[in-house]
Amino acid sequence: MKVNIRQYARALYELTAGKSEQEIDSAVVGFVKILTKNRQAGQASKIIKKFNDIYNKENGVIEAEIEMKYKMQDAQKKQVEEFIEKKYNAKEIILRSVVSEKVGSGMILRIGDEIMDGSTKRQLQELRNNLIV
Repeated sequence: MKVNIRQYARALYELTAGKSEQEIDSAVVGFVKILTKNRQAGQASKIIKKFNDIYNKENGVIEAEIEMKYKMQDAQKKQVEEFIEKKYNAKEIILRSVVSEKVGSGMILRIGDEIMDGSTKRQLQELRNNLIV
């Protein structure tokens, strides 16, 4: 039976959860040997991504990206983090900020598969669509 990426990631999570740094290092070395033996080392990046998803879910970590025309100010960052913390009951928030001219004013917030588009570009498109109907 071939082990899939999610199964490898779950196994790695269970091997490392609650362990010391030395125990984690040992577990990862053994894990890499198993991947190599099973000729699955080429799947390592996908396994790591899935491991990260599992780790975040189990530990209440939310990764988000906010896209704005200008660099986000500290007060704005704090407001966004508070919103995410309340909405997702997050214990930890990793917020990446991206500066992009295409947004115009406003912002686009991405959390996993969810996109909250508060950009003026989207608002103008909605207004145009409503006027055409």
